[in-house]
Amino acid sequence: MRRERVDIEFVCRNLTGSYALTREGVHLGIQIGEQVEQEVPIANEPALFRLFVYVREGKLPGTVDFGGEAVKGTAEERFVYLSWGVRSGYGWDRFARTKVPLTRITPELLNRVLAEGRPLRANLRLLDERGRNVAALRGEEQVIWE
Repeated sequence: MRRERVDIEFVCRNLTGSYALTREGVHLGIQIGEQVEQEVPIANEPALFRLFVYVREGKLPGTVDFGGEAVKGTAEERFVYLSWGVRSGYGWDRFARTKVPLTRITPELLNRVLAEGRPLRANLRLLDERGRNVAALRGEEQVIWE
């Protein structure tokens, strides 16, 4: 696989968990570099974020690696941050982040998305079973790639 640009859509649900109970004006945004962009009030559910990443063949056969302004982590554990905070004047007061892993995106899914010419979509559930916001999305019930 040569280096390809892939558009990604995050569809975020279950936004009003424990963070909303202790603060007013909470927003969720996508972290690009050190800045938070596309932030939306957590009352706007579902929240939709769009970004792009670059995909190339990974170091090991049959694997992929990701790059781009929003991508963080090592080659083995790439991820994107969603950032929780409150906009204050011109600043962003971040109090938490949720890590969205890219490691479960398969070459087969990427090839299908590229062939169809559509964005890769991730349906994200941002609360755990107790109604608390999660720091890292781990299980298949929290991130569904399609």
